[in-house]
Amino acid sequence: MRRVAIPYLVFILMIFALKAESQSIKEFYIECDANDFEYMYENYNENIYIPVLLIYNGNSWTDVRMRIRGDSSREYPKKSLKVVFDADPFITGQDVLNFNADYSDSSYLNSVLSSRLFNDAGIDCAKMEHIRLYLNGSFYGLYILTENMDENFLEAREYDISGNLYKASKDGACLSIFDNIFYHWDEKLDNSSSRDDLAELIFSLNHINTSYSIFLQSNFVYSQVVNFLAINMLLANGSTYYHNYYLYNDANNTERWLVFPWDLDRTFTAYSKWYPYHRSSGCWTPDNPLLEKSIIDEDVFFDIKDGLAVLKNTLFNENYLFPIIDSLCNVIEPSVLEDTTDLIPDLETWNMNVEQTQEFITARYYYLTNQINNYPYSFEVHRLSDNYLPNEPIQFSWNSTSDPNGDNVSYNLYYGRDVSFEDSTTTTILGITDTIYTINNLSNEGEYYFKVEATDNSHVIPGFDTYNIFYISYDIPNIVINEINYKSSNEFDPEDWLEFYNSSDTVVNLSGWCFKDENNQHVFYFPEGTTIDSKGYKVLCKDTSSFLNVFPDTIPVIGNMDFGLSSSGELLRLIHYSGYLVDSLVYENDFPWPSEPNGEGPTLELLNPGMNNAIGFNWNASVNYGTPGKQNSFYSPDSYSENFSNPLILRQNYPNPFTVYTDISYELKKTSVVQLKVYNSHGVLVVEEFFNKQKVGNHTYTWTPQDLIPGIYYYLIIVDGKTIKSNAAIKK
Repeated sequence: MRRVAIPYLVFILMIFALKAESQSIKEFYIECDANDFEYMYENYNENIYIPVLLIYNGNSWTDVRMRIRGDSSREYPKKSLKVVFDADPFITGQDVLNFNADYSDSSYLNSVLSSRLFNDAGIDCAKMEHIRLYLNGSFYGLYILTENMDENFLEAREYDISGNLYKASKDGACLSIFDNIFYHWDEKLDNSSSRDDLAELIFSLNHINTSYSIFLQSNFVYSQVVNFLAINMLLANGSTYYHNYYLYNDANNTERWLVFPWDLDRTFTAYSKWYPYHRSSGCWTPDNPLLEKSIIDEDVFFDIKDGLAVLKNTLFNENYLFPIIDSLCNVIEPSVLEDTTDLIPDLETWNMNVEQTQEFITARYYYLTNQINNYPYSFEVHRLSDNYLPNEPIQFSWNSTSDPNGDNVSYNLYYGRDVSFEDSTTTTILGITDTIYTINNLSNEGEYYFKVEATDNSHVIPGFDTYNIFYISYDIPNIVINEINYKSSNEFDPEDWLEFYNSSDTVVNLSGWCFKDENNQHVFYFPEGTTIDSKGYKVLCKDTSSFLNVFPDTIPVIGNMDFGLSSSGELLRLIHYSGYLVDSLVYENDFPWPSEPNGEGPTLELLNPGMNNAIGFNWNASVNYGTPGKQNSFYSPDSYSENFSNPLILRQNYPNPFTVYTDISYELKKTSVVQLKVYNSHGVLVVEEFFNKQKVGNHTYTWTPQDLIPGIYYYLIIVDGKTIKSNAAIKK
């Protein structure tokens, strides 16, 4: 293993860094039924808990459950484990322990070393340490004990636990316009059922109309987020920005956001010392504007580069990190040798991996600064409209950029059907010197992607965003998921079904469309010739025989799905034959969604097809067993719209939650008579305003409900007598 001489001037710093390192390693013992454990392992993609006994340092806990944890890592033979304490907490006061396998890290250093770096740099990060895990009396493996991100984490660092903590839990949690806040993000404290603050952050981040540096300083703890970005660059942390990080908003005090790192095994050599400083995702997910806009903004990028230099001089260097690595290796070496469940065949291989980590530390800053000083600057690509007619002219455009060395810059445009731009449908246009390029030759209907690169003929940098989607199609009608039966009662069981509503004025041909839940392998393709009447309904069943046994055969029904709907809630998606996402929502089985449909007999019914069906407050439990094929039993006539041509865009009110006032903003597509209604949570009308012949453009109504108690309020925007949009506002 490589060693370095330690200058006397840094000797004191080294001693401080090492004093917390122990030459021993903690040992945890788990006892459980062997058959239970085998069953849990065989069904690793499910969150199956089994009862266990946990023993540590002579203490034992009996009311404990354990399951497999992680995302893609569940596929590995050595799996990560989550232990939950249902009664007495662990000796540290924690209710959850995470034992991470870090199977893909053959140095066993990435997580522990990265966590140390973040914390030593003043960025609050989950503490991570090596432990030995025993199962039913036998050594099971070397694991990383990883602090859970929850109330205990916040309280230990003196944060307000009444704030909101969100986890980027699914691939695609990029803070982009494509984020579904109920699918891609988990709320970890149950303080924000509506997640309005997260929705407002994402909207604002993607629609900034002022200085980005001012936006960051107003909405984030600026120094914290700048250092977070700088450390990720040094660590080549490619497994973040699209998942595996947390956002915390102390809305009661600062109303500013913090970013917390998570799952740090894919750092250091996982992606190589050449990993681009600007990359925030792979081609399969959108770029993250938090990083991308930070390196486009000259002032923010200056502060990031300054932070990189400071970190290089203080923490990210051989003098500071190599002694820590040596100390860690001395502790874990016997366990590495004994563990037969990982990818390390012998100590020679492990030592080689450790040396590669040290080489990365030596070289990474050089490669970063080489990219920053010699590659063209990052730039922004403009998004297109969602849909174009075949052969309609499409104009691509982007902001201009330049080169740090003054070299000439040109642009390369790629467009086609493959998100990675590697198949035969991809068209490449090289050497564009303008910032606009127009095509009119796309005749095949479907989903298309495009990206733009800047090059100085030696180096290439992609523009933000590389995940630009548009569709070629003759028509994309508005079909709405209107009713859901995800768990029948024992007395009345038609099996799972859902209902679609056609709000358009014409019959819609659904041939080639498909329905999916959150599992991309669960797909139902609508049979050729399937149609849905104007202002009509179509029911999709898991089993048509079971459905027709209890409902009349006059209901327009199709099936059979070879998958069911989850009783714990999940993502539902209706997709046009071109690939366009026509409708989607994430339903749940508890507040703010009605709980009665979870096995008590009723279905989930949308109060009106014109309402936003992604909001739980807009749904009710049906009378009896649902209303498939006809108007829902709990129907809000105020929300009815004969015309779904969408003459307005309703934006999230801001601030939300609010104390004194909130701005309700919307954009009109035509001159209209506008009516605003606000209801309290009991359905009582508290505000009603009329605006006669408002003109096309943006409008804002400032609501100051001084005489109303704190709570949730619902507002409806009614255009020309027809409600088009609704949303929720929270008064503190």
